Amino acid sequence: MGKRTIKSITNKIIKTKRQIKKLAIKKRQERKIHLIQLGTLFNIMELLDESQEVMLGFLEKYKKLSYQQKQEYFLIGEKILSEREAKTYDDDLDERKKMFFLMIRKAALLEKLKIHLEDSKIILGYLNTFSQLSLEEKKSLEERGKEIFTDKPVRDTIISDEEKMKILKESIIKNINITKLLKDEFNTTIHNIKRSQLALIEEKIRSRI
Repeated sequence: MGKRTIKSITNKIIKTKRQIKKLAIKKRQERKIHLIQLGTLFNIMELLDESQEVMLGFLEKYKKLSYQQKQEYFLIGEKILSEREAKTYDDDLDERKKMFFLMIRKAALLEKLKIHLEDSKIILGYLNTFSQLSLEEKKSLEERGKEIFTDKPVRDTIISDEEKMKILKESIIKNINITKLLKDEFNTTIHNIKRSQLALIEEKIRSRI
């Protein structure tokens, strides 16, 4: 193999490496832009300062949404966007950097759960429900979020007596046989409800008419 041939191959390798590097940089930039766009949804709903663990636990439930629920959230998200006034960002560069950092951080949760390619209007409509969560529900979601982050089971504790009383009161108001509900759908009793079950049980009670 002649010197010219070796040099030609070397130049091709160098050129290929440069092209790969450019593509990698472009891909990272595109990902960053997409995450900022998704992060805007959290900014609209004023959720940038919410705990990562709570938000991760909350977003995981998105994966269980039915087609009908997604359509309903799509309409809600569309309405929120249509009524939203154009927002100007802070002139302070440091504040803008901080905001974009938080936006990317929140959007990365969607990426972690592999729901980052879902319709943004549906996601926005779903995020709109976060404000309706009780402190007890957020605690439960936080435990689940920690479990997802660590990939290790977090000790699933029994809910407090106050939380048990709240469930009983709500079931009485809605005329729900809570003993039967817990046994049939959760294989538990009012005395043994686990924290990981709390949010779903409360959701079941709320959905009963």
